[in-house]
This record gives sequence, C-alpha cells and structure tokens, in this order.
Amino acid sequence: MGYYWKSGYLKGHHPDDTKKPIKKVSEKGKVKMKESNNYYRMAIGINIVKNKGKCICEECGEEILYPVGANVSHIISKGANPALYTNMLNHKILCVKHHQMWETGDRKSMKIYEECINIKEQLLKQQ
Repeated sequence: MGYYWKSGYLKGHHPDDTKKPIKKVSEKGKVKMKESNNYYRMAIGINIVKNKGKCICEECGEEILYPVGANVSHIISKGANPALYTNMLNHKILCVKHHQMWETGDRKSMKIYEECINIKEQLLKQQ
C-alpha cells in the first residue's frame, strides 16, 4: 500500500500503479490560456514601466524581484464575473504576502482597499 498524501497517493506509490492519461486541451481552451497568459504579462509589464523598471507591490511598495502571474490579484474574481477577468483595470500587483492577505485576510485593513472598491463599482457600472 502506498503513502496517502492529502488528496491522493504520492507519485509512484499508487496501489495499482496505473497512470491517468493526460487530457488534451481543446482549441478553445488553448485560446483562453493564451489570452490569460498575455493578460498577466501585460499587467506585470505595465507595473514595471510605471515604476521605472521595477515591479512594485501596490500595497507595501516593496520590489517583487521575480514577478509572475501569481502576483496579479484580481479585484473581481473570475468566478464572480468571467467577463471582467482580463479587464486591465481589474487587478492589483501584490507581493505574495499581500496577495494572500487580499485573498484570505482582512482586506479592509489594506491601503489599497478603498481604491479597489472604487474600481469595482466603476467596472460593474460599465457592464
């Protein structure tokens, strides 16, 4: 018997050692993935240009040395409104600590909270 780890068995320790086939991505799925990747690159790029060559957390002002898509925090989530997911106004660039705080912590104590509420209202009026 293999080792159980959270939602399943560790790699190579499944009792029957069967491998699940890799799902192929549809053409529509590929287009969505490309659009999403471009959105994240653009969001980070705008932050870098705005801050003279550095990617800066919009909450604390610290430099994000290796910015990735996970540093882009949506104001209105994809689940709440898929149409706004790739809107360039619908995000803030945050360091890992503040992105986690925005997603799970006390948003109201953050400096960007009031601005995000105003942006949210503006985006919802546009629809």
